[in-house]
Amino acid sequence: LREGRTDRIHQAGPDDYLVRVNWTENGLWFQTVDRDQTEIRYNRTDGLPWRVWSPYTEHNDAWVNISDDFRELPDGRILLTTEDGGMRHAVILPSSGQGEPVAVTPADQVLKKVEAVSPDGRTLYYTGYADTVLERHLYAIPLPEADASGAAPGVPRRITEAGKTWDVTVSPDGQSFVGTSSSPTQPPQTGLYRMDGTLIGWIEENALDRHHPYAPYLDDHVTPEFGTIKAEDGQDLHYSILKPPGFDPARKYPVIVEVYGGPHAQMVERKWVSLSDQFLARHGYIVFRLDNRGSDNRGRTFENVIYRRTGGPEVRDQLAGVDWLKAQPFVDARRIAIEGWSYGGYMTLMTVLQAPKGTFAAAAAGAPVTDWRLYD
Repeated sequence: LREGRTDRIHQAGPDDYLVRVNWTENGLWFQTVDRDQTEIRYNRTDGLPWRVWSPYTEHNDAWVNISDDFRELPDGRILLTTEDGGMRHAVILPSSGQGEPVAVTPADQVLKKVEAVSPDGRTLYYTGYADTVLERHLYAIPLPEADASGAAPGVPRRITEAGKTWDVTVSPDGQSFVGTSSSPTQPPQTGLYRMDGTLIGWIEENALDRHHPYAPYLDDHVTPEFGTIKAEDGQDLHYSILKPPGFDPARKYPVIVEVYGGPHAQMVERKWVSLSDQFLARHGYIVFRLDNRGSDNRGRTFENVIYRRTGGPEVRDQLAGVDWLKAQPFVDARRIAIEGWSYGGYMTLMTVLQAPKGTFAAAAAGAPVTDWRLYD
């Protein structure tokens, strides 16, 4: 790449990865990542003679996470998201490509994904966790004016109904969205909504009425309880615990620990639990999940802990969860099992092998990662 017109020139190395390409009204942007995957460069070129410069760079000493959040605003400014500062948030780059980015969403709240920008360029719609990490919601927030450099971000307005976890797709005209949601008491349902969150009509209501296939089992339907325990470094670890129908606190119950534990995944959410969980609960088992350090939607301080230490901190977090379970008077400490799939299979093996003898009565590792040379 030839020398550009600022001192922030992108010098492509032989091991750089080209990861994203975005056309804009007057040019082309492309993102590159270095071989160590510790730096994302947002590179820009305006055409012939194809001079390239890098208006923005994101760096993380552990690893960087790529997103698809690049947007060109109607006034030519560039909206993107970054984890600089610790948690993914939205920023705007000046249309000239010069100057400091302007924060759009609070840097201490996790943004999951940019969903849309209003046609007039005044409002950003995004999904994230501004209220609680247990629920993903659609939010709206004003976009700063072009001359708002240094201004504090606005306050996000939650659009979707609380008490649920949501997936949304915003219409091209920004006037409505399709939303799929569920809660511990409502299986997934999909509707068409106005951008203020009011329902236009159901696509699939999935009402739990007497005609629903699950109706015969509703009397024994149980919902999880949520809580936190502390990791060794003081960070909060969220857990869910599902108890059998007719739970008797004077009895002692066997426990199945369901684990995943790897990056880019979250197990503990306020949503409809799987029917396999209900099946296990009805057979007298407690089902326990804990999101250890390294899992998703908690920011880089939480995620980076496992950098070059996989099978260490996250295993100790799971064992802290087991210690918490053993301290509960309703848990049969002799009958605790652990199971997981993929990274959860790896975690199952690592946890069993590092736990004190007799910690687990049984373990099942599904499709575990047993050699990192065979992983991605």
